[in-house]
Amino acid sequence: MGPRSLSLAALMLVGSCGAGAAPAAESQEPAPGSESVSGSASASDSAAGSNSAAGSNSVSGSDSVSGSDSVSGSDSAAGSGSAAGSGSAAGSAAVADSDSGAIATSDEPVVLPSPPWSETLAQGAPTATLTLALVDRQRARGALVDWFRRAGTAPPTRQGEPAQYRGVPLAMILPSAGASLRVYEAYGTGPTYVVGVAATGEQRFAFDLSAWRMAPEVVPGDEAYVTQSLKWAQERDGVLYLAHAHNTYAASSRGLNAYITALSLPTGALLWRSRPLVGNSENFLVVDDAIIAGYGFTREDDALYVLDRATGAVVSTAETKSSPEFLAVRDGQLWVRTYKHDEQYSLQSE
Repeated sequence: MGPRSLSLAALMLVGSCGAGAAPAAESQEPAPGSESVSGSASASDSAAGSNSAAGSNSVSGSDSVSGSDSVSGSDSAAGSGSAAGSGSAAGSAAVADSDSGAIATSDEPVVLPSPPWSETLAQGAPTATLTLALVDRQRARGALVDWFRRAGTAPPTRQGEPAQYRGVPLAMILPSAGASLRVYEAYGTGPTYVVGVAATGEQRFAFDLSAWRMAPEVVPGDEAYVTQSLKWAQERDGVLYLAHAHNTYAASSRGLNAYITALSLPTGALLWRSRPLVGNSENFLVVDDAIIAGYGFTREDDALYVLDRATGAVVSTAETKSSPEFLAVRDGQLWVRTYKHDEQYSLQSE
């Protein structure tokens, strides 16, 4: 049986149980009969053929999508500098409803249109030069909670209020520069919301990402297995970085899976979207001017990907022994928990 990343709910169960808790259950099985991504392409190669998103578009400006190769039509961020809808989610006051646990807000969340499904980079040359060099690799040892302890980090939590947003359950709470990012999402179908909450409890922004959950191309019969979840989110310097992926074979969505995306805050305007098949690990890391993410699955290439924060371009890769699941930085080294191994990498910049 091939790699099975822990589900989001299982990950948060580990966090809520703390040290000494039993390992969480694994996620659901992949689509029966789904094809695997074949071929001998190296980890540094982009997805190609029927399993890849063809072409590479560019996004110009810091807040707008423009130019002849930019995202357009139903796949674009509407307006000259804002997402569809009112264009801004800033300043919405949020109050916890003590009776229902839902967020009461004066403004609707900004509904973002379906994102581009091919690589859509920001203009300009990449500035990130980070590369990863393997230092140590051994069979995974101990429970997952033990790896978190050794790596000096912790999984996200689902504990806290409000437990719902617009009727959708809380999936995880992520720290964000003294504030928090809250992801509201049910497994499978239904809306996805990401809400930025200040330390004071005020809602800073809210985006409806429901249109991001299903790729435009799906293998008939695999529809129930390819709903893409918001795997991770991180805010840095006025930009919201997001990872979306489903948990079955890439071929089931024709390779349109596992993207990292950058949005401008507070409007939600698209800055860039990476090539597919770079980020289905349970988290990614923002390290200086780079983003480190991981991708892998049964009979597919397992690798770490370093993306340029400014453009979204992949600037370097490193092959892993099995699919990357969790990433952390400790003592200047990258720690990676894969499906079968614990690996450590040095971080090198030119």
